[in-house]
Amino acid sequence: MMTASSSAVESSIGDLDVSDRPLAPSQPLRTSKKRLVPFYRLFRFATRRQLLSIVIALASAVIHGLAMPLFAFVFGDLVDVLGTGEADFVDEVSKRCLYMVYIGLGALFFAFTWHAILTSTSQSQATTMRIRYFEAVLSRDVAWFDKTSPAELPTRMTEDVSKVQSAIGFKLGVCIVNASMFIFGYVMGFVRGWRVSLVATASMSIVIGASAVLGYAMAQSANESQSWYARAGAVAEEVLSSIRTVTMMGTQRREVERYACKLEEARKGGTKLGLQSGLGLGLTFGAVYGAYAITFWYGGTLVRDGVINDFTDKPYTGGDVLTVFFSLIMGTFGLGQALPPLQTFQIGRSAATDIHDAVDDSSDVIEPSIPPPAADGTLIADYPVPKMDTITLENVFFTYPSRSEAQVLKGVSLDIKIGTKVAFVGESGSGKSTIICLLERFYDPVIGRILLNGEDLRAIAGSPQSVRSIFGYVGQEPILFAGTIRDNLRYGLPYSPSDEQMETACKKANVHSFISSLPEGYNTYCGSSSGGGSQISGGQKQRVAIARALLRNPQILLLDEATSALDNESELMVQETIDELQRTDRLTTISVAHRLSTIRNSDTIFVLQSGCLVEQGTHDELISNPNGRYTKLVSAQQAQAAERRQSDPRPSLLRKKSDRGDPAAAVKLAKRSEVEKPEKARTDKEIERERVEKIAKHYRVMREKHCLIDDSIVPWARILRLSKPEWPYYIPALFGAIVSGCVMPLNGFVLSRALKAFYNEDMAEMMDGVSLASIGFVILAASALVGG
Repeated sequence: MMTASSSAVESSIGDLDVSDRPLAPSQPLRTSKKRLVPFYRLFRFATRRQLLSIVIALASAVIHGLAMPLFAFVFGDLVDVLGTGEADFVDEVSKRCLYMVYIGLGALFFAFTWHAILTSTSQSQATTMRIRYFEAVLSRDVAWFDKTSPAELPTRMTEDVSKVQSAIGFKLGVCIVNASMFIFGYVMGFVRGWRVSLVATASMSIVIGASAVLGYAMAQSANESQSWYARAGAVAEEVLSSIRTVTMMGTQRREVERYACKLEEARKGGTKLGLQSGLGLGLTFGAVYGAYAITFWYGGTLVRDGVINDFTDKPYTGGDVLTVFFSLIMGTFGLGQALPPLQTFQIGRSAATDIHDAVDDSSDVIEPSIPPPAADGTLIADYPVPKMDTITLENVFFTYPSRSEAQVLKGVSLDIKIGTKVAFVGESGSGKSTIICLLERFYDPVIGRILLNGEDLRAIAGSPQSVRSIFGYVGQEPILFAGTIRDNLRYGLPYSPSDEQMETACKKANVHSFISSLPEGYNTYCGSSSGGGSQISGGQKQRVAIARALLRNPQILLLDEATSALDNESELMVQETIDELQRTDRLTTISVAHRLSTIRNSDTIFVLQSGCLVEQGTHDELISNPNGRYTKLVSAQQAQAAERRQSDPRPSLLRKKSDRGDPAAAVKLAKRSEVEKPEKARTDKEIERERVEKIAKHYRVMREKHCLIDDSIVPWARILRLSKPEWPYYIPALFGAIVSGCVMPLNGFVLSRALKAFYNEDMAEMMDGVSLASIGFVILAASALVGG
C-alpha cells in the first residue's frame, strides 16, 4: 500500500530518465510549437475490425481499473468480520475470500484482454503506417528529396512510428486502467464514508501537490543538466574530430580543462537534481504517513462517538475507515500512474504529424500511385510508351528548388536526332547532368519546354514513368543491390525477363562471358547494398548496370559520366561496349562526359559553360576552332595526361590488367562471393550463430594465451578505493537508506495495532490505542522525510 501511495513522485522521477540520453551536440533545439494531430487521428490506419477490438480493449481496461477499489471494499468488510467475531465467522470469512478470488480472476482476464488487443492492434497499425509512409515517400518527385534529408526518413519510419505505436498501444491501456482506478477509488471512498473521505482527501492533496511541484522542479533541473551534458559532448566531439590539429598545436590540456568546466556545471545540476529527488521522495512518503495518522485518528473519533455511516446505516467501524482510506490510496496511486502516459500521447501526436503530412500532402507528388504487383510478383506496366523521333530543348531555364538563387540552365535550346550518339561536355556546374535530370522528368523546367516528337514532356499522356520508360540510365556510380546478379538485372523492370533475355542483354553489354565464368553464374552474390555491389570491380559493375538498362528495351541510353570513375582499361572496355551498341542496335546514346577522349566519335557534341550552350558540332568541327571552348577543354586534359605520364613513367604493359575474361579475377570473385554472401545463402539465425561462435572462439584463444584479463567482476575493494573522495557522503546516505528500509515493516506493525484498537469495546481504550497508532504514523512520517 505504501508503494502505491508514493507513485506520483516515483513516476515523475522514473520518466525523467536523466542518465538515459543527453541531447546530441548536433541536434538543434526546437523552440517553436509544433502542430499536433488530434488524438483520435492516431487510429486512422486501423481497420473497422481493429477499431472494434480497441473499443473492447478500452472497456476491459476500465473494468480492470475497478479491481483494486473493489478489493479494498471487500478487504474492509473482511476486517470487520475478523474484528467483530460474528457467530457465522468462518462462513463470512470464506465468502469474502471467495470474493477476492473472483476479483483476482476478473483482473487477470480483463488485463490479458486489453493488453493483448492493444499490443497486437498497435503493431498492425504501425506496420500499415510504415508501408503507407514509405509508399508516400516513393511517390514524391526528386525535388522533394532535395529539400528533405534522406537520413530523416528511416528515422521517421522507425522511431517516429514507434512513438505513435507506444501512444496507441500498451501506454494507452495503462492510462485507462489507472484513470479508472482513480475515479472508482475516490467514488467508492466517498460512497463508503464521505466524512472520512473528506479528511483523507485533504491530506492526500498535500501528497499530490508536493509531487507536482517537486516533479516540475526536478524536470527543470534534469533539462538543465542535460543541456550542460550536451555542451560537454559538443566539446568532446569537436576535439576528437579535429584530433590531428589539437595534437599539432599541443592544446590537449586546454581542451581537457574546457571539457571539465562543462562537466562541472553538469555535476552541479546533478547534485541539485539529487537533492530535489531526495526531498521529493521524503516529503511524499512523509505526507502519506501523515495522511495515515490524520485519517485513522479522525476515524477513531467517529467510532468512539458512534456516528452513523450513511452507506450502512450503522455506526462507523474500523473496516469502514480502512476501506475509505485504502480506496483513496488506490485512487491517488491511479492518478500518479495515469499522468506519465499523457506525455507519451503528446510525443505520439507530435511524431504522427510528420507522418500524416507526408501521407496526405500531394503538393510534391508527380508520381502515380504505386501499381499493385502481378500474380508472379512483378510490376505491371500500365502506362503508354511513346515512340521517339526527336528531342528538342526550347529556351530552357532551370534552377534547383533547394537552390533557387542559382540559375543552372540559361536559355538552352538544342535538337537531338534519334539514332545518333550525342555528348554533353563542360566544366563542373555547367548544367550537363541537369539536362539528363530534365529529360527523365526528375524536374520540370522553370521556363521553356522539352519536346518529345514536338509534344511538351509535361503533356504526354500517362505519368512521368511513361516518359522514363523511353530511357535506360547508367550513372557514374551505379548501384547494385544486395542480392545476386540475376536479381539486380530484374530490379526495376515492368516485366519478368527470361534467362535468354538476360543473357542477350549481358552479351550486348560484354559481361556475359565474365558472369558465365563464375561457378554460380548469374546467381553470384554482388555484395551489400551499402557497398553498391562491392563484390565486383568497377568495370564489371558498370557493364552489369548497362545490361540492366538494356533489359528495359530503351529507345535512348543516358550515360551520366558512366566511365569517369574507372581506370583506363575498364573505361576502354565499357566505351567499346557503348560504341558497339550504338553501331549494331542504332541505339541513341546521350552521354555526359568528363574524359573527352571517350566522346570523340560522337555525332554531336554540345559544349556548355555556366548553364549556356556555347558550341555544338562533331569533334573535328569543334577542335578546328583554336579559340573555342571545346579546344581549351581538350588541351587542358591533354596537359594533365602528360603530367601524369611524367609522374608514372611505367610502360602501359605494366599497368593494371583488364578484367575482361580474366579467369583469375573470376575465381577470386567466386571465392569472395562464396565467403561473403550470407544474406542470400544463409538465414539470419545462422549468420548470428556464426558471429557468436567466432567471438567466443577468439575469446577462448585470448584467455588461453593469458592476454585477456577477466574484468567482468570488479572487486568491491577497488570500487571503494576509487570512490574514496565521496566517502563522507556515503555515511548519511547509508543511514538514510537504513531508516527508509525500516519504515515499511514498521508501518505494517503500527497499522495492525490501529486495526486492533478499532475493535476494542472500551471506547476510551480504543481511542488511546488509535491515538498511539497515529503518533506512530507521525514518527514514521518524520523518519521517511529524513531517510528520503
